[in-house]
Amino acid sequence: MNNYKQNYFDFNKAYIRKQIYLYLSNSFAYPEQEFVNEILNGTYFSELQNLLLDLAMPVKEQDYFKNPFENVPGEQVADTLGIEYTRLFINTPNSALLVPPFESCYKNNSGLVMDRETISDLTTAYKQAGLIFPDDSILLPDHIAVELEFMSYLSEQEYTSRENNDADKTKTIIQQESAFFKKHLNSFLPELLEKIKEYSKDLFYSNLARITALFLAEESDYLNCSRELLEKKWRCSCG
Repeated sequence: MNNYKQNYFDFNKAYIRKQIYLYLSNSFAYPEQEFVNEILNGTYFSELQNLLLDLAMPVKEQDYFKNPFENVPGEQVADTLGIEYTRLFINTPNSALLVPPFESCYKNNSGLVMDRETISDLTTAYKQAGLIFPDDSILLPDHIAVELEFMSYLSEQEYTSRENNDADKTKTIIQQESAFFKKHLNSFLPELLEKIKEYSKDLFYSNLARITALFLAEESDYLNCSRELLEKKWRCSCG
């Protein structure tokens, strides 16, 4: 295995992915004040870009990471993000739901929330990973922010198992990641991101969609190659 692959599959990559997934999860949740503060102090864009650069992704010169709210008063930023999030992702009495943030809406012809099979599959996946979805959660199990947070959790478990040189557990976790990514996250998120790019009037969410799409492509390669390597199939086209 060449040095590129050795570096690419270093256990630190799992930790970086965990951080990226957490950033994206927070980004697709309603923008509370703590999140707005990260944008205001400039850490959101720079840290996310640095994490992607750590994965050797070609994002150094991308305009996606420029802060669209530079020199904008904090109160105005909070209002702008809240209004745009509501317009895109929350169904209100006076407007249609432009970008459903729920996997279920992309898995049935009616576009309804809480598809029984989807919710059952998700709660089973969470349970198999040792998690019980809380009954009092303000988000549904198939909300994009929840699914991204779950992938962050699995990536953290992968990091720990790699750090402990536990090959069997690492293989199990990567199988969980790959299955969840393929069956759930990557089965509807590309369409959701296209809807954001189509309907968003705000640079933050349109740029978020582009950044997420770039990461999804990288993540698909990572999981495919990780699985092949652990199964001792060294034919891999990551580099």
